[in-house]
Amino acid sequence: SEFIRLSEANGEKYHITMIAAENDDFIPWNHTEVMYWHAVNATIPMGISYDQLEKEKETRKTDLGHGGWTMEWTTKKGSIREEVLKHGLHDQLMSWPTTAMAALRTFQAADSASGRGDRFTDGQTVLLAQ
Repeated sequence: SEFIRLSEANGEKYHITMIAAENDDFIPWNHTEVMYWHAVNATIPMGISYDQLEKEKETRKTDLGHGGWTMEWTTKKGSIREEVLKHGLHDQLMSWPTTAMAALRTFQAADSASGRGDRFTDGQTVLLAQ
């Protein structure tokens, strides 16, 4: 959350993706839920409660059916994306198409920093797969 607060305060752009799987026994997916809340909370000067964010998710998240769901929080400075897969386990998560697409978005955002992309003109991109 400190990275996001600093980026927002300094006008630096960022793109963060967090990926988890519901059936991961090694790192429970609710850890990603808490990290996502901290990240989103850092974008709002007055903050947002965990329960308020959960209510936002009810209306804003995208259901991917058997693939899980995704939620993206955007600000003028960047975006924070949470992707929760139904299945994946810890080590298998890296082989799923969702992870490959997140990696592609990471490269596209980084390419934007060089002026060849279309989403961000500068900034940092982070991909967290738990």
